[in-house]
Amino acid sequence: MELLKFLFVAIVAYQVSSLITESSFPVFSWLRKLPYLGASLFSCVLCVSVWMGWFSALFIYNPGQYLNIEPVQYSWFWSGFVYSFFAWTAHLLEGKLYNG
Repeated sequence: MELLKFLFVAIVAYQVSSLITESSFPVFSWLRKLPYLGASLFSCVLCVSVWMGWFSALFIYNPGQYLNIEPVQYSWFWSGFVYSFFAWTAHLLEGKLYNG
């Protein structure tokens, strides 16, 4: 059951990262147009997936609690990078599938 929770949250982190970086929807497009932060923080899938991974690990599901990662108080930090890894891998696979 824990694996399904992890996969679900990883897919959600990837989808939200893709929406923020590639969507033309006005709610997200203004983020990319911010003068200093927009071009660097909200236009790259890898950057946004790190923020989404940390958010997901803090508030939705933290797999580090169940893997006995020491110290536990920092497990959300590393779990965020794990979510980011899966989101970036999914982004690369999606690009390879569509571009051949």
